[in-house]
Amino acid sequence: MTGVQSGLCGFVYFCCIPVVLALLALFLGSLCEGFRVVEKFPQVLLVFFLISMCILLAIRLVIGVGRRRGEVEILMDVLSVCLKGARVTHLMYRANLSYSTLRRYLIQALDKGLISNVRNSDNSVVYRTTEKGKLLLYKLKEVKSALRG
Repeated sequence: MTGVQSGLCGFVYFCCIPVVLALLALFLGSLCEGFRVVEKFPQVLLVFFLISMCILLAIRLVIGVGRRRGEVEILMDVLSVCLKGARVTHLMYRANLSYSTLRRYLIQALDKGLISNVRNSDNSVVYRTTEKGKLLLYKLKEVKSALRG
């Protein structure tokens, strides 16, 4: 997820959804109470906004939405995308990385022999995971699954 996308998700999670829920609760309350709730609009809005934020924060913590990936997870994503061979643009989109971040990981992976770059007949560069990279990816997936449960 890019910076803009994650920023937008954060905005939606912590602003739009609670406000919509609070307004919905206000509307339903006004139908039931004959519009007396409108007098206490700021208090009702604040209470439902805070409750909604707490619920969404709990969901985020349990599911892991919005959690940033670590270096190992990013490396696993890069190695996974390169299994079938990928160009830089494809890698950027599939691994959700900016060009500068991807370049840093590509340089490190190339230096360590985890991926190789191959020139196609049309002179484009394709990155492929080497046997060493496949072995590392397999081991990292094992560790990740062992830690999950």
